[in-house]
Amino acid sequence: MFAQRAAGERPFVVWDYHVVMLEEAEESSNLIWDLDTLLPFPCTFDDYWKAAEYSRSNKGFWKVIPCEKYLEHFSSDRSHMKTEDGAWLSPAPSWEPILKDGLNNLDDFISMDSKILTDIIEFTVFSL
Repeated sequence: MFAQRAAGERPFVVWDYHVVMLEEAEESSNLIWDLDTLLPFPCTFDDYWKAAEYSRSNKGFWKVIPCEKYLEHFSSDRSHMKTEDGAWLSPAPSWEPILKDGLNNLDDFISMDSKILTDIIEFTVFSL
């Protein structure tokens, strides 16, 4: 994926998964909110799609989760951000984790099983 801070000096980064927010706008262009982008924040979906250089040659998918489902179901203890001995891989976020009843269900959100939370959409659906 291009236009990402995590790429550093390289032109692109390969994510195993990457989370962005897509804001559907009624009267203007849809917006992408990506905390790691080098593009304006937020930026239009069209600009994001072109700059990140998604194409039909990429065998990728988007898992689109409606905001209501995310807010209702998401829960993480941030264990994915720590080493086996409990040390942080990077500085911890300053806000409290979103943890409901001690449940850590991040894997449900990462899973590309369409039976979990939502439908899976192929990149080609978004081609401009």
